[in-house]
Amino acid sequence: MKMLTKTMLGVMFAALVFTGAAFAKTHNINVMYNATIDGHLILKPGTYRLAVNNSALDSSASKTEATFYKNGKLVGKVPVKLVAEARKNNQSEVFYNAPAGHVRPITEIKPSGWKDKLVFNKS
Repeated sequence: MKMLTKTMLGVMFAALVFTGAAFAKTHNINVMYNATIDGHLILKPGTYRLAVNNSALDSSASKTEATFYKNGKLVGKVPVKLVAEARKNNQSEVFYNAPAGHVRPITEIKPSGWKDKLVFNKS
């Protein structure tokens, strides 16, 4: 019985480790202004759940994408480039370009606790 328990625990642990690689990295971010990403995704001020699927980890993904959710609903997806930082980001930061009318293009996002920054196409 002890051997069966140890075997089952080992199998469950291995399953958790391997399925964890298939999930996207996520983080909550705050958008302060009416913003756009990549020229077509429009974000209104508020809190969004950001999910990044890294194609290096997910063989079914053709490219790295950032997905934005608000109140559990999909807002949109955009291509993103992950750029490694020298150290973990201490706080979340959203970088904007100069406003074009009433909308500010988002160029970068640095989620707190990540060693990557997200760089978006210029819009």
